[in-house]
Amino acid sequence: MGVGGAQKQVREVVNRLDRERFSADVVCISEGGANAENLIGAGEVFCLGARRLYDNQGVAAAGRLATIIRRGRYHVAEAYLPSAHLLCAMALAGTRRTALVAARRHVAALDPRWMGPATALLNRATWFSIANSRAVKRSVVERYGVPASRVAVVGNIIEMTSMPREDARRELGIGQGEFVISAAASFSRVKDYPTIVRAFAGFMKAHGRSVLLLAGDGPLRPAVAALAASLGLDGQVRFLGTVADVSTVLSASDAFVHASLSEGLSNAVLEAMAAGVPVVATDIPANREALGPDCGFLFGPGDWKGCLEGMERYASDGRLAAEAGKRCRRRVAAAFDSTAILKRRERIYRRLQEVIDGGYR
Repeated sequence: MGVGGAQKQVREVVNRLDRERFSADVVCISEGGANAENLIGAGEVFCLGARRLYDNQGVAAAGRLATIIRRGRYHVAEAYLPSAHLLCAMALAGTRRTALVAARRHVAALDPRWMGPATALLNRATWFSIANSRAVKRSVVERYGVPASRVAVVGNIIEMTSMPREDARRELGIGQGEFVISAAASFSRVKDYPTIVRAFAGFMKAHGRSVLLLAGDGPLRPAVAALAASLGLDGQVRFLGTVADVSTVLSASDAFVHASLSEGLSNAVLEAMAAGVPVVATDIPANREALGPDCGFLFGPGDWKGCLEGMERYASDGRLAAEAGKRCRRRVAAAFDSTAILKRRERIYRRLQEVIDGGYR
C-alpha cells in the first residue's frame, strides 16, 4: 500500500464507501505504506508480510489470507493487481461464501507471464471483474476468454485538488519565468521516460528557461539520469523521487507529459487533467479514452519528435494551453465523476451480496 495508482484507488474506494451500507478491511500482501496510513474508512488493515508469492512464502500468505476471510465472513474480496488476484484465488479455493472480484487496471498484454498458465484457476475462482477502461475490458475478454457480461468498466476515482501556482513553484524552487513540464510514473520500460527526456533536450534548444520535473522511482531511474546528463540537461531535469501527493508538482506545471507505451487508464493523466494542466500523451487507447477528442496532444509511442511537438505547441501559445487545461478539467469532472463511479462499484458489491445471501447463506 505504498505510492502507486492501484494503491491510491484502494484508498479512495475504501474511504468513500457508504459506511451505513458497507464495511471494509484491507489486506496488504507485503506491508503498509503511505496509502495504508490514509485508510480512514477501513475497519482493520492486515499485513501478510510476504515478499514472494511463488514459493512457500506465497502458500503461507494464502493460508493467512484464507483465515482472515473466513473470520471476517466477507461478501466480497476484491483483488487489486495480478499478485493479489492469484493470492485470493488460492485463499478462496473450495469456498463459494465470498465472491472474488478482480480489479483489472492494465491491459492484459502487461500481465506477468504466469497468468497464462494460471488462467483456468483464475477464471474458475473469479466471480466478476472490474476494468478501469474499455481498452482493459477488451484485452481481458480477448486474452482470457472471460465473458464480456462478467466484466464491468468502472473508471478511476480522481481527486480534484490543486494549490496556488505561486506557492507550488516556490515550494519546488522554480525560478521566475521558467516553463515547467512534469511527468509522473514509475521508472520502468513501459513508462518510457527516455522519450520524454530526449524531447525535452530538443525543447531546451528553443526554450531556454525551462525545467522538467520527474516524479517517481524505479529500476531504470539511474539509466534515465545518465541519459539526461549525456544530453547536457543537468539541473534542467529534476528527479523528485517518490511523491506521495503530486498536486504540488501539477500545480506548478505548464504542461504534463505521459509517454507510456501501454496503459490501462493512467491516474497520472487524469490527475493532470483534474488540475487543469494541458496534457501531451502517447496515442494509445487508454489515453484517447481519458482525453477524449480535444483535451490534449497525442503522439506516437516512442516518437520523441512528436512529444517535442506537443511540448512546443503549449509553450508557444499560452492561450491555447490555458483553453486545453480548462477542457481537461471539465472532462474529468463530467466523465470521471467520483460519486457516479463509486455508486457503480457499490451496485456491483450489492448484487454479489444478494447472490451469496440468496444461495449460500
